Amino acid sequence: MNYKTFCDQIYMTWRTSPNQFTDFSKDFDISHLPEPYYPIKKGRNPLIVLNNNPGGVLSFQEHSSILKEFPATVSYSDISDWLKDKYTNDDTIINGTAKTRISRIIQIEKIIDCDGIENVEAFFLHSNSFNKTQFLKNHLKNEITKKYAALLKNYLIDKSVLIVSAISSRNSLNLKEISNNSWLKHQAEIAGLCFDTASFHEITVKNKKITSCLVANSNKFLICTMGSNTIPKNTYSIIEQMHTKSQT
Repeated sequence: MNYKTFCDQIYMTWRTSPNQFTDFSKDFDISHLPEPYYPIKKGRNPLIVLNNNPGGVLSFQEHSSILKEFPATVSYSDISDWLKDKYTNDDTIINGTAKTRISRIIQIEKIIDCDGIENVEAFFLHSNSFNKTQFLKNHLKNEITKKYAALLKNYLIDKSVLIVSAISSRNSLNLKEISNNSWLKHQAEIAGLCFDTASFHEITVKNKKITSCLVANSNKFLICTMGSNTIPKNTYSIIEQMHTKSQT
């Protein structure tokens, strides 16, 4: 079974009964549509953006709404295209911060010669506040979680991947601190990013402290920022310089 086939299976299981995901109900919303992936921009060689999880819920994602919207014959892969329109059309429901993030991802996609953008999630259920420590402690050994992560890792093995993640740190960011962070290690493992051979690049500095950085290893990239999982505006220029050097 491949990653997207498993995502179809997750969706059909949830469609039949959200209660089949009760093991996750303490920390996640099981009454709204699982969203393991959706495209932002269609293409043959997409940049894959690895996020934490789908975030907070919206009314159109509620179980009864999805049942009304789609017959049982519709797969999650079709629904993911519907989500693309929801999140990227002119009447998009996402906020300005999310729009800015998408525009900066598009900049990066063009720089590294990718064609298209696809969002994937490290975990597929919604939560208003994703607790990384609790996830690693309570859910990492769950059989569904393990299978999902393994299939996603295999899906990403030969693809360009961008991880955008926040980190809480009192120290100036550095490769050692990032590689010792349990959640970032989990994401890097899924993405196929090897910290041992990665390069480290500062993005923003405040009061002589590196507050955001880029970690790069071949076609795998991690943008790490103190406080929130945003993409600083000058990130694309750093990646552009790296890409130019790799072409010479």
